[in-house]
Formats: sequence, structure tokens, C-alpha cells
Amino acid sequence: MAGAKTLRFPYDPKPYSYDGEALRRSWNRLHKGDCEPYPDAAAVQQAWRAFHRGDFTDAIAQGAKGSPLGSLAASKAAAVAATYLEEDDRRALKLLEDAAKRAEEATRKLPDHANSWYLLAFALGRYAQRISIVKALAEGIGGKVRHALDRALELEPKHADAHIALGLYHAEIIDKVGALAGRLTYGADAGKSVKHFEQALKLNPDSAIAHMEFANGLLMLHGDAKKKQAVELYRKAAACKPADAMEHLDVEQAKAELELTDSAALLKEPLIYPRMGATVCDFRPWQEARSDVYQVIHERRATPPGTKIARSLRVTRGPWRAFVAHLAYRPCYRASARALSRQGARVTRPMRG
Repeated sequence: MAGAKTLRFPYDPKPYSYDGEALRRSWNRLHKGDCEPYPDAAAVQQAWRAFHRGDFTDAIAQGAKGSPLGSLAASKAAAVAATYLEEDDRRALKLLEDAAKRAEEATRKLPDHANSWYLLAFALGRYAQRISIVKALAEGIGGKVRHALDRALELEPKHADAHIALGLYHAEIIDKVGALAGRLTYGADAGKSVKHFEQALKLNPDSAIAHMEFANGLLMLHGDAKKKQAVELYRKAAACKPADAMEHLDVEQAKAELELTDSAALLKEPLIYPRMGATVCDFRPWQEARSDVYQVIHERRATPPGTKIARSLRVTRGPWRAFVAHLAYRPCYRASARALSRQGARVTRPMRG
């Protein structure tokens, strides 16, 4: 399987091993966000056990060969792994493409199953973030995401994760094309974005991803004007108690976002030099900058902690270099890299205007 070697949860999986009846007893907590019913088939249960303990490769393999319900576990595992654990864009895109195909097939076989529609939107949304939201909109992916989310909420209005995704849909479009064009062309609305995030938190108040994506949405919609509220949301996300590997990764991502967003010193300059001789003002969005960020971190990880190394040509000045060194030896350094590259885009976006 492409990218299988990178799909390993970088923390202790033992707290998230739900053997035997433990899975049934914990199911409502584990699936409070996506409203997935407890499966009767043992093979599907095993696929979800692998997912919850962070063995995403096994979850994909077991879920993909089973029933449509099993394929949902595979699709979610692939999307989470591509988001948090796979730094190679080509392998990540392949994971997301396969996840979207499985989820789309599930919507045909299970047309009244809300989570099949949500997971289709989830995989397509993460794919769009990888290739850039603007490119995804041009390819018509935005309309597919919106349709799938609307259908998921029509079938299950209490689907908290679908509310998160729809809130993010509105925010991402406004951030990339502007409020007027976003409203006229895609029906994007800042007020609706906030309402969906608020509804998600009402339905699942202990969700780290709900708090974190609400913070991201506010920064996309309002920038520094909502920074204080965003920081508080990041704090709440970072304080959430995870119930499985995915939630653990969500919490680590929130901690990384908080550390960056709450640090004024790091917000004063771009993160990296862009590729191909472009100027700093042409710095690309975080989706495309991520590979350079990972390369900087890998350079640092190749040396023992404390080793003095020459300044990477990709890193601008001291504050960023110091933070790269700080995060490089973390178990979940990919979450920090993702936050770093996202912050880089936030800093440089006004420069491009």
C-alpha cells in the first residue's frame, strides 16, 4: 500500500485498544461526533478497533475488503492518516482519492446512511486542502462537498462532525475568494459558518476538532480581529481528553496551533523562502508549503538534539529556526509542521494582497 510505512500512530496505542466488549461500551463516546451506529459484523468491528487504536494501515486493509460499512472505517482511517501522518503529498493524495472513491461507493449502496455522505465530504475536503482550495473549487469539488454535507445533515441533523465540516466549508471559501464572490458563486456565508461551528460544539462539547476548526474558521473569516477568541478555542481543544488515536492527534494539532498563534514573535515574518525563485510576497498557501516545512524538520531530525547546524536555505530568520529546532524532536512533529505551514500562509497572505 502506498504510504503504509508512514501511517503509524506515534504515541502509545494501549489507552485506545478497545478489545472485546470494550468497543461496544465505549461506542457512543467514540462516535459522538459522526453518529455511526454500532456494527453487527465482527469484521467491521475489527476495522474500527484498528482505527481507534491508531493502526490506520490495518483499518484501511480490513475495512476496504469488507462491506460498505467496513469501507467507512477504511475511508476515515485513510483521511486521518493523510491529514496527520503522511507528509508526502503524492501518497497523501492517493490515500484521499481512494478514500473518496470508497465513500462515494458507500453512498450508492447506503444512500440513507448519513455517515457515508459525511465521509465522502471529509475525504474530498482534505483532498481539496492538499491541492489548494482555489484549485478544488475550479474542479467542482466544492459543490460535491456541499451536496454531501447537506445530505448528511438532512439524514442526521445531530451529526456534529458534518456541522464542523460545513462551517469550515463556508470559512475556507470566503478566505480564498472573498465574501462577495463566495456568497454569489458558492453560497458561502460567514454567519452560517459560525452557526455551524456553534451547533457542533453544542452537540459535542468535548470535541477537540470542533474547537480547533472553529478557531481556524474565525481566523480565516476575521483574521486578528478574532485572534483572542481563536486562542481561547485552541486552549479548550488542547485541554480535551482524547478517547482514541484520532482525537489524540487532534489534541496535538491544537497544541501546535496554540503555540504558534499565541506567540506574537513568530507572527512577524514569513516561515520559509518559497520555491522556484519566487519572492516572499508570492509565498504559496500552506498546503503547498508543507513539503518544504517537512524537509526543514527532517534536516534537523537527522542530527542529535543540540547539534549546531548551518542555517537551512529554506528558513528565513532566527525565530522560525529556533521553533523548527524546538518541534523537530517531538513524537508528533507532523502536527507542528502542519501548524507552522498554515501559520506561514496566514502571515504572508496580507503581503500578497
